[in-house]
Amino acid sequence: MNVNKNLGQADRIFRAGLGLLAVYAGLFKAQIIGDPLLAALIAVFGAVNVVSAGFAWCVVYQLAGISTRKVSAE
Repeated sequence: MNVNKNLGQADRIFRAGLGLLAVYAGLFKAQIIGDPLLAALIAVFGAVNVVSAGFAWCVVYQLAGISTRKVSAE
């Protein structure tokens, strides 16, 4: 499978922020969420988003043929 970057800068910032918030909520605010399984799933969802933002690549975007990355005119 060809792994090309498909996340733009704004998408990466949003994913990183949302991901960090979800990891924090899932790990440190689990008592507010209530269900330990749901808290773990939220933390995993956040971690996947942080990793996705770090690599600028999203598997769902790849499968759907979506890209928010601007192509430079070289």
